[in-house]
Amino acid sequence: MSDHDISLDEKRVYAGESGVETVFVAADMGVASVSVSGRQIGRFGLDLQCEARDVAAGSGNVAVAAAEGVFVDDGLDAGFQDTGFGPATAVTVHDGDVLAAADNGIVARFDGEWANVGRVDGTVHALDGDLAATDAGVVRIADDLEPAGLRDVADVSHAGVPHAAAADALYRLGNGWLDVETGDFRLVAADPDDAEPGRVGRAHAATTDTLYEHDDGDWTPLELPVDDTPAAVAHGDSTYVATGDGTLCLRTDDGDWRHRSLGLRGVTGLAVPR
Repeated sequence: MSDHDISLDEKRVYAGESGVETVFVAADMGVASVSVSGRQIGRFGLDLQCEARDVAAGSGNVAVAAAEGVFVDDGLDAGFQDTGFGPATAVTVHDGDVLAAADNGIVARFDGEWANVGRVDGTVHALDGDLAATDAGVVRIADDLEPAGLRDVADVSHAGVPHAAAADALYRLGNGWLDVETGDFRLVAADPDDAEPGRVGRAHAATTDTLYEHDDGDWTPLELPVDDTPAAVAHGDSTYVATGDGTLCLRTDDGDWRHRSLGLRGVTGLAVPR
């Protein structure tokens, strides 16, 4: 059986044996899945047509926040299904549940049914784990919503050591929020499989024009293989970076880059089921 004969769902099942990893890309025209095998960026196709604003993945499902609603693919044959949430700005998968933020700032949890957690002032720009990045700063999601400091936060990562990408700096959580790099940071992502409490491990962050890589507490600028702006970062077998013009870049363990244009404009998110 050739790679072209394997469906997306079969690829997820056989990924561990075939070495094929699926990367989901959210963009203005919808959500595309891209097959990656080792250093090779393979075929791709549009799985969901929508105005996608964010995408997240857990061990068994993929969730999409879109202008049309929140869609979840549980890895079976049904594909993406509308959960009835309504327009959403951000989504994450945490402890098996989907968390989503609505246009009006309401944050809710989905485990087959939606249950509201609370509402924030302003827009929720990103969700990761139990953290939300909002106009008003970082918010922790528990039984309700708890303000956790900073302001004008564009992105958060919760694995190992929480980090926040804000308009004035990249911050890590220590004795309060401590700035680690100055600049207008738009993205931050840490690999939960390489993190542990007190140690962030593999992680990347980006300003409007520079990508940074974490290495033992330091953040070092990286040069992308294409002249474009980093739009989203995700971690799988490799590090994946999508640019604003729809190019998917793959960084291998030995530091080499591979890249391929997907023709997707307005990229808003990346996710890799693990």
